[in-house]
Order: sequence, then C-alpha cells, then structure tokens
Amino acid sequence: MKQFYDTIYEQKKQMEISVVNRPSASAQLSGWCYFAKPDDEMEICEWANGEGLDVTITRDGEQTKVQITWGEWELLTKLVKALQQ
Repeated sequence: MKQFYDTIYEQKKQMEISVVNRPSASAQLSGWCYFAKPDDEMEICEWANGEGLDVTITRDGEQTKVQITWGEWELLTKLVKALQQ
C-alpha cells in the first residue's frame, strides 16, 4: 500500500499548476429583465483556452451555470434572431 501512495505522491509532484487571468464581465439583471430581483446578476467569463464562455446567472441567491463554446454561442444568437423575425 505504501508503494501505491508513494507513486501517487510522485505523480502529484510532477503536476503543473497554472494561474491565468480570464476576461469577464458582469451586470445586475434588474436593468434588463422585468422579473429580476435587485440582487440578481449575470456574469460571463471566457475560458482560459479561449474556446468558449462560462455564463453564470444568479437568481434568488441560486446560481445557474452554462458552459458554451463560441460555435454554440453563434448558433444560439442566430436562433434568437430567427425567433424575432
């Protein structure tokens, strides 16, 4: 058993830790959504690899998180535009 833990320990020592700053933006929902409460908000944060976004919506203290690639975002915006026509 000790050999197993020694192997795990050696593997962990070799792992790299990277710290990145990711672009993000946030706003209160109350100025945009009739149903929003004063503390409701939305935040988007670009992935560290640049391939998509995390979208976090806070309603009534509960968070909903959606991860979406740029391709999915593009299709979503086109679908919304199609509904608005």
